[in-house]
Formats: sequence, C-alpha cells, structure tokens
Amino acid sequence: MGAWGPGPFDNDSALDFLADVLNGEGSWESVTGILTAIAEADDDAYVDVDDASGALVAAELVAARHGKPLEYTPDEVLDWLKALGSPATLEHRLIAVAAVRRVLENSELQELWEAGPDSEWTKAGEDIITRLDVGDS
Repeated sequence: MGAWGPGPFDNDSALDFLADVLNGEGSWESVTGILTAIAEADDDAYVDVDDASGALVAAELVAARHGKPLEYTPDEVLDWLKALGSPATLEHRLIAVAAVRRVLENSELQELWEAGPDSEWTKAGEDIITRLDVGDS
C-alpha cells in the first residue's frame, strides 16, 4: 500500500476505490455496500487493507453527502455527490460509523499504521465519525 498521509484519500487503495466510484464502475450502492459488508461482518472476519481503505473513503463520501466534507475533498467528489441529490440518510451514517469503528479497531490498515488511540491515523478516522453526526448511537 502506497500511503502519504493518514487521511481517507491518502493511499493508493483509497484512490482506486474512489476512481471506480467516480468513473462509473461503482455507484452509491457500491459505497453503501462496502460499508454494510464491513459493519456487519463477523467479529473474527479479517478486513484487508483494500477493503478497509475503501470503507474509509466510502464513509467520507457519506459524511460529505451529509454536508460535512473534509476541507480537501476533491471537487470531482463534491460534484458527484451534488448530482446524487438528497443528503445521506441516518441509516447510511450509522452504517458508516460502524464500518469506520471496525476499521479503526481491527483491520489490516490499522495494523499497518500500528495505530493507537493518539495516532494521526486514528484521529482522522475519529474525525469522520464526528462529521457523520449520529450522536451516541
């Protein structure tokens, strides 16, 4: 995995997932699909680096569709989301939170970052959860 930063768009796997979505090889269903698969996987199921990276991007797309994008969200992402219309539903946001928590706690990506609670990578993931705005759910 080529990575240059801790953010959701800062590695090759994440950008591959994003490119598939934006170039028509994916859709909003592929965004929610990866989140649901990771959020609902068995506790002992291994989340590999590509799926974990894709889930963080997908969660970021949900946060942006909710009106709370990162400052550096690419314009093409914002344009794609605008074309979708309505904001992300609470259900989408809850699934995204569950998937991000899973990635932060038990994934190959977490292992590669050797991420503890104070790491920049963990803070970036927690920021996504905060912007998903689901309260204590």
